[in-house]
Amino acid sequence: MCDSRKRGRKTFSDVERASTCRRMAAILGLPYETVLELWDRVRPGPYTPATQSIRAQEWADDRCVWAEFRHKLAAIKTFYEAYELLSHAVPDGVPGWHYYSNLGYFLRAFIAPAGSTYEEKGLYLDFIRRLDATHQLRPGSGKMIEKALLRAIVAQRAWVLRR
Repeated sequence: MCDSRKRGRKTFSDVERASTCRRMAAILGLPYETVLELWDRVRPGPYTPATQSIRAQEWADDRCVWAEFRHKLAAIKTFYEAYELLSHAVPDGVPGWHYYSNLGYFLRAFIAPAGSTYEEKGLYLDFIRRLDATHQLRPGSGKMIEKALLRAIVAQRAWVLRR
């Protein structure tokens, strides 16, 4: 599960929530119960059962899309096929949209997208190696892109280890 702190949201204990709502009620001149109700409506808890089930479903849907996308990306042998896969991208907000977005970014800049996973970077690396082997890239550019992808993988690993 994704921790709410990773998203930049502070989680509040019941004591912090109550004291914050008391202060807000005093400042706004509203009854404490009203402020408490508004607080819960505007800022739901990070792990309510409903939120957990929604997140679990989103993760399951995302994993399903990833499994399908991974096989398609691994089978790509030409730029045409890559752009064909990109033309079948799912809309923003739908599970798995970020995989297509990352592929589009990679095809435009040949730089590993910041939000890509190790496996995505590895698949991009294999794709570049296939293109280089079939001489679809300029001589020497395949090696440059490979080195950049390998540096991104190493940098991501170093960042994960520092956390």
